[in-house]
Amino acid sequence: ENFTDALKHCEHALEIQLKLSSDIHPDLSATHFNLGRINLKLNQYNKALEHFQASQTIMTNISKEDHHDLELLYFYIGNTYLLLGNYQKSIDNCEKSLRNQLKKPNSDKNHLATIYRCMGLAFNKLGKYVESTKKFKKVLEIQSELQN
Repeated sequence: ENFTDALKHCEHALEIQLKLSSDIHPDLSATHFNLGRINLKLNQYNKALEHFQASQTIMTNISKEDHHDLELLYFYIGNTYLLLGNYQKSIDNCEKSLRNQLKKPNSDKNHLATIYRCMGLAFNKLGKYVESTKKFKKVLEIQSELQN
């Protein structure tokens, strides 16, 4: 996996898209999202966050808060804030992700567990051990369900 090459290609795609379309085009949102994921893999958390937030701005301008990809995007923003040490913002974004995930008729159980895990880690870092424990118990419940 060569993330440096992927980053260059994605940045080039973004340049082209910015020249050819409006600044709130859905394709721009996807490109920013991909750039965020690549930067996250490269441990460039601030850059990742910038791209995730750009993607989120475009998505909410296009379809408000009901875009089907918003829950995943909020999770990535929350996870990035966790890695940056901004634990409350991590929790806030994970809660948005969780709300959107739970609205789906068929919630992705693995992803739910991942959201709860991120929240548990953030609560733990804030010294909120009761909340942290609750979130980790949810992770264990979901994992147990998945194994049965």
